[in-house]
Amino acid sequence: HGYACHAARDGEGLFASRSSWLPGLAWDPPERDAANVAMLRRYLRTYGPATLQDFKYWRGVKSADAQRWWAAVEPELATVAVDGSEQSILRADIDELLAPSDALADSVRMLYRFDPFLLAHKDKRWLVPAAHHKQVFRIAGHIEGVILDRGRAIATWRYVRKGRGLTIVVEPFGRIPQRVRRKEERTAPRIAAYFDVPLQEIVEQPFSLDTGPRA
Repeated sequence: HGYACHAARDGEGLFASRSSWLPGLAWDPPERDAANVAMLRRYLRTYGPATLQDFKYWRGVKSADAQRWWAAVEPELATVAVDGSEQSILRADIDELLAPSDALADSVRMLYRFDPFLLAHKDKRWLVPAAHHKQVFRIAGHIEGVILDRGRAIATWRYVRKGRGLTIVVEPFGRIPQRVRRKEERTAPRIAAYFDVPLQEIVEQPFSLDTGPRA
C-alpha cells in the first residue's frame, strides 16, 4: 500500500514510513485488483510454468482473490505439461521460450540459499526430487543453495570461509555430470572473488540430516 519504504542501511536493513521519509514523493498507487493482475503477469513471466495454487502460495492471499486475478489473465494463458501436471505460461512468452539461446545452452546454475526461485511454487516436486526435499528445505525454514541442471536441483552447495580462503562444499543427490563439474569450476572462483579471497578447493561430500543449517 506504500506505507513503508526501504531506508538507508546502517549495518542492517531498515524500513521507514514513506510519508515521513519521502514526503514530497507523488504517490498514486494503482487499484488493488489491477495491481495484482499486473503482478500475476510478472510472476508467470518470471517463474512460469505455474499453477493458480502456486501463485496463491507465493502471493499469500485468499483463494477468492487469487482466483479473481487468475480469471482476468486466463485468456492470455497457454497450458503446458510438467511431469504429468497441467501448468500455465503466458502465450506472449511462447516464442521466446521455444527459441534457442546462448543462455539456455548453458543450463547449469548455482543458486544460493533462499533464492526466490526456490520460494516461488507451492508444489516443488518438479524442482526438487521428493527424496531430497529435506536436503534443500531444512528445519526452522532454512533453505539451502542448490545447483540446477536444466531447471532441476541435483545438489545442494554452500561456501565455507577457512583462514584467508574460501571452500565450496557440494552435496550431490547422485552422480554429478562432468559438464556440471566444469560449470562449478568456472563459477567457484567468481564466488571467492566476490569475498575478495582466493578459492581453496571444491569439495563433494555426502549429505547428512544430522548437520544443521550452515552459512
